[in-house]
Amino acid sequence: MNILAEENDLVFGDTDNPEEDKTSENNEYEETEEEDEEEEEEKSSSEIAQKIKYREKFKSEKMRAENLEKELDKIRNKDIPEEDKEAQAKKYIRDVAKEAYREILDQEKMEKETTTEKFQEELDQVLDDNPDLSEKKILDICKELEVKPAIAAKILNRSETKKAKPNLPTSQRGTGKAETKKYDDKGKDFFQIAREAIKDYKQKTGT
Repeated sequence: MNILAEENDLVFGDTDNPEEDKTSENNEYEETEEEDEEEEEEKSSSEIAQKIKYREKFKSEKMRAENLEKELDKIRNKDIPEEDKEAQAKKYIRDVAKEAYREILDQEKMEKETTTEKFQEELDQVLDDNPDLSEKKILDICKELEVKPAIAAKILNRSETKKAKPNLPTSQRGTGKAETKKYDDKGKDFFQIAREAIKDYKQKTGT
């Protein structure tokens, strides 16, 4: 009898506990929900900052237009020949246009530098938090999928976890789980699979 029990232990002793798997899945789901909420808060904060920025820009452009109109009125009301008035008005408009264009270029340059600096800071933080991930892989995913370094790191981590975790058979009876969407990944590379996953997530969340 003891020999039979030992044989059963050898055969079945290393099987995973379904309750532990369920708890692990719940924890992963809760972590994903928290991450999604944080991303939504960042997105909302960014949208508010963008609206404030455009409102200030609108006020600035409105004031510029009003000043331009005043200066043109001064030129028109001067006691000088019409041809000279027109020439002065055109010159003033050209000068204002050049100044406005220079300001736009300076602003775009500043925004680009700020964006690059912010991206580098986020990349450095992601590399510090994930020493096992290479900078090249993260940058490749950022470029290919047009996502932030933090999202690229999540994609890499989950793909590596999936490779490391063996595909254990699971019982389909009495699990109460909804059927997950099946993907045909045959012949597809990593980026194609990741794109489909992101697209499916956006459709589900409406983002």
